[in-house]
Amino acid sequence: MMGLVPSWKPLDAQELRDFLFLSGATEDTLESTLQSFNHSVELNLQRGGVRVIGVKPQPGDPNVYTIRIPDSPYCLRMWAGGM
Repeated sequence: MMGLVPSWKPLDAQELRDFLFLSGATEDTLESTLQSFNHSVELNLQRGGVRVIGVKPQPGDPNVYTIRIPDSPYCLRMWAGGM
């Protein structure tokens, strides 16, 4: 994954457990849920990623809401676009 997204950081054990429970896992299904999730991710990587839906806004679109991130060159942009 780091080859695709250099800034990516894997979840620690507790974060992964929380994610799996939010995805519907129980104590009894935790291992099988993790195996299913890993299999799904592997298939997506083999296929070259996932399809992103939505449309970028047109330049000058007045309906784009921008939030600057302090002490960062980045910002968040939100707009209507099929999400």
